[in-house]
Amino acid sequence: MGQAITGATRYPRALQSRPFALLWLGQAISALGDGTFYIALSWQVLVLTGSGTAIAGVLVAGTIPRILFFLIGGVAADRLPRRLVLLYSDTVRAVIVLVIALLGWAHLLQMWHLVALALLFGVVDGFFNPAYQAIIPQLVEKDALASANSLTGISQKVGLILGSALAAGSITLFSNPASAFAFNGATFVFSALCIILLRLPERANRAMVEQPHVAVPTELENVAGEQEGMAVPTAQESAAPAAPTGMMGHMRSLFKDAGEGFRYVLQSPWLRIIIPISALCNIVVSGPSQVASPKLVHDSYAAGAWLLGTLVMANSIGATVAMLLVGQMPPKRQRGIALFIGLIGLSVAMVVFGLPLPHSWEPIVATLAALLGGGCLGFFSIIWITLLQEKVPGDKLGRVSSIDMLGSFALLPVGYALVGVLTDLLGASMVFFAGGVLCFVLCLIALSSKSVRELQ
Repeated sequence: MGQAITGATRYPRALQSRPFALLWLGQAISALGDGTFYIALSWQVLVLTGSGTAIAGVLVAGTIPRILFFLIGGVAADRLPRRLVLLYSDTVRAVIVLVIALLGWAHLLQMWHLVALALLFGVVDGFFNPAYQAIIPQLVEKDALASANSLTGISQKVGLILGSALAAGSITLFSNPASAFAFNGATFVFSALCIILLRLPERANRAMVEQPHVAVPTELENVAGEQEGMAVPTAQESAAPAAPTGMMGHMRSLFKDAGEGFRYVLQSPWLRIIIPISALCNIVVSGPSQVASPKLVHDSYAAGAWLLGTLVMANSIGATVAMLLVGQMPPKRQRGIALFIGLIGLSVAMVVFGLPLPHSWEPIVATLAALLGGGCLGFFSIIWITLLQEKVPGDKLGRVSSIDMLGSFALLPVGYALVGVLTDLLGASMVFFAGGVLCFVLCLIALSSKSVRELQ
């Protein structure tokens, strides 16, 4: 019966892999904490400053270190034990956000604390995200990648739905986001515990044995480790290419590995078009969505944190439904066209946010636009991640993933700063409208490329 259900419903099939199920569980709980964190952080900045420029400043502070560390994180994901990169990242983030919670409870929280929080989170995320994306193909079979990516995306969106409700309720009742920060820290601790228990499948170990410069623990080393009560690293965790000696040697090796990733992207027509176009779309969408949303709700809609939380929840619900559908569908052709159809739908949602409407209509229309935008973005995200994991060789996936993330984040600081200033000068509605129009134009440019239209 279980096999029949799994066969009929494609998206949960990745949970048949116990290592992936464990990793997914930890990240699902962590996503619930993230949902509380994002609302709490943006509203806390708005309460302290009342400025869209200040919100942009915090976002820029978190984005710059991501840009600086994504390439290093991508190399680390290909050269270092990915499980341990994930573990250290979650542990560090738990400590950082719990300190912020303590400062909030003590009524000592200041704007510079939030900037420091964003900076440190940016550094850690630069390592975590490439490692997470690169480890999934080691945990599930190739035909379950869409399922794994859908489950990951769904857990993130459901976490935003529930976490946003928790954060909005907490802020409304207590006017202090400290509890939301503390809850986020606790979820990082839970995720770290799941990663501690995770072990790579045997097939991943065999694959690493076939790669050069890989040191595999002998049976004697495994027995010795077990007798001493230690978790013996798997082959991938023990494996790292032979590293050059000396600081200069390490730096040359780092730049060489990063350069190989860039060369692979430049030699792939679909990658060298989609990565920069989607990066520009990310700027014109993420800038208004993350910087101008609190001002749109507070100034244009004359509403409180409850509506901001509602919009985040609606966006996440739309994305969750789309991810369920994508995970359920068998592989389709013309995925390059499908990618940008999704982004065109997102651009329509952005324009709707900027339309001048009667105040009584605004919460309803904005919620529907958030549903549409979330669904379109979820559709794009799952197809894109699955394409990368299917078409990029495993030994380069961490670096290509980091280059993709770098492209998405490289110009965000400028975008955030510009959107912050324009939001204060022109209003949040105008910023959303302009962002939607620009996103639509970029999608048309991408679809004019034959390599994108024929991408299967």
